[in-house]
Amino acid sequence: MDAVDRPIGIFDSGFGGLSVARVIRARLPQENFIYAADCGHAPWGIRPDDYVRHRAEHLAHFLLSQNVKAIVVACHTASAVVGDDLAAQLPVPVIRIAPPVREALAASRVHCIGVMATSKTVTSKSYLQIKSE
Repeated sequence: MDAVDRPIGIFDSGFGGLSVARVIRARLPQENFIYAADCGHAPWGIRPDDYVRHRAEHLAHFLLSQNVKAIVVACHTASAVVGDDLAAQLPVPVIRIAPPVREALAASRVHCIGVMATSKTVTSKSYLQIKSE
C-alpha cells in the first residue's frame, strides 16, 4: 500500500484525544484515521513513567501493525513523558501534542494562566521549558 493511502494513527489514554482527532480530520479531510484509546488502563497521569512508556509503546506498536504512515500522540502525559523516545525509535513520523501554553501566556496581559493537566504532565520537562515570550 502506498504511503498516501495509509491511515494516520492517533492514540490517547482515553477519549480526550478525540478532540485532537476532530481538528486533524477537519484540516485533513482526505485522510483516513485509526484511533486507539487505552480506557481500560487510564488514567496515565498518576502512573510511574515506566507504566506510561509501556502503555504508549503498546499502542504505538498496535498502530504500526495497522500500517499507519504517522502516529499522533494525542495524550499530553505520553507526549511529555515518552514523546521524544517514541519519535526516535519508531519508523514513522511521531507528532506529539502540547497544550497551547506558550500561546496562552503570550496572549495574557498578566503573563499568568491556569492549566488543567495531570501532575505528571505539569512536572514534565516539556512544561519546564515553556516560558512567556
